[in-house]
Amino acid sequence: MIIEKHEIQIDQITSGKANIFTFYRNRKQINDPFLRLQEPSLTANYFFHFHLDAESLRLLQEEFQGVYPYDGNGTIHDWTEKMKLELQRQIQTGEWNRRVRIGNRILDVVFTWCDEDME
Repeated sequence: MIIEKHEIQIDQITSGKANIFTFYRNRKQINDPFLRLQEPSLTANYFFHFHLDAESLRLLQEEFQGVYPYDGNGTIHDWTEKMKLELQRQIQTGEWNRRVRIGNRILDVVFTWCDEDME
């Protein structure tokens, strides 16, 4: 068995629409298969694998109760800020870290919250 570390560094989470969250590292969108929970969204008409949308949030809610799609309660801004903080907290506490098997390899998938690198 080969054990490898696969690290995903994140320094920002943004949301441009209701139920759409994007992860960044040094101002670049992160496109990593381990951020992909499903095929591109059909309901949000948003065809990028590396965004979390309403369906992704529902899937995450099954394991992480603090994350959920916008339900119309409160303002969209307040909900968005709450979700961004909760997603960041989950990343910082290692709740997203997983060990997965791919063929004869075992990957330790580690999500790391970082400060943005200043150039």
